[in-house]
Amino acid sequence: MPLLNPLIVSMLVLPLLQIVSLPQNAIEHCDGQWTIRDCQMRAKQLLLVVRQCAIQHPYHPGRHDNISTGSLPVLPAAVSHTCGAYVHLARYLSVYLCADSDDNSVIGEWLQQVHGSLLADLRPSSLLTLLVTSIFLIRDDTPTVDKCLQLLLTVCQSDKTQVSLLMLLQRFS
Repeated sequence: MPLLNPLIVSMLVLPLLQIVSLPQNAIEHCDGQWTIRDCQMRAKQLLLVVRQCAIQHPYHPGRHDNISTGSLPVLPAAVSHTCGAYVHLARYLSVYLCADSDDNSVIGEWLQQVHGSLLADLRPSSLLTLLVTSIFLIRDDTPTVDKCLQLLLTVCQSDKTQVSLLMLLQRFS
């Protein structure tokens, strides 16, 4: 089994929670073989896999990634709010999220930098929300969790459409 990056895998939590929370009377757009209940059951199974991946497969940077460390990464520009850009950013941040790493300063500085830049941005990317939520789920140190929550609050204040998405996080954590 290839070594998985738990930060990237954890970015699947919110989309899977959206599937789990679909109302039973939701209109089904499928070929008839899958029902809403089937999709919800599969999403619940995948949530368990994501949780186990984050717990059982700690990320060891440098073994499979070619990410150079140095200055703090910045958010992808508005024109490059692509999944690939955020995956690259997540891979970079993963270097500092190792289970055996006690250095939270880089992650904390990055979260503060993003928080400051969001105050000027009118609509944060949902990919940013997935990344910050992933950090929130993986880290258990109080300063990092607090900074994640402050940033997610700013996201909700800036983009009301993401409030319902983040409310799903309460079901998982």
